[in-house]
Amino acid sequence: MRVLFTTTPGWGHVHPMVPLAQAFVVRGDEVQWAAAPEVCARLDKVGFATTEAGLGEAESMTMFAEQFPEVTTIPPTERPLFMFPRIFGTIRAEP
Repeated sequence: MRVLFTTTPGWGHVHPMVPLAQAFVVRGDEVQWAAAPEVCARLDKVGFATTEAGLGEAESMTMFAEQFPEVTTIPPTERPLFMFPRIFGTIRAEP
């Protein structure tokens, strides 16, 4: 079987999938990752096949800050509710 893993560049999104990807490899399946360059670099070191795709963490956060400068006026405890839909639904979802 051929299995494709895709993820955003946050390590909290990548690391939980690594054991599953390794289990597929052990089973003899073909595993490929499609992720941001910094994720691919790290996965390459542990032997996974990778393809660079999507924005890196720094690039997407820079774009977010440029498009939504009002985030700095939002109290830190309320920022996740403002940020997450815009980062995942606007910035990282763009073609």
